[in-house]
Amino acid sequence: MAEVFGVVASALSVAALFNNVVDCLKYIQLGGNFGAD
Repeated sequence: MAEVFGVVASALSVAALFNNVVDCLKYIQLGGNFGAD
């Protein structure tokens, strides 16, 4: 049972990390657009 929890926890952490990377890319694009105005 512990290994199932470990797999689920690692999958959630990978999903959260991916979500953070996407958010960072959005902020970088917004910053580039702001500088171009």
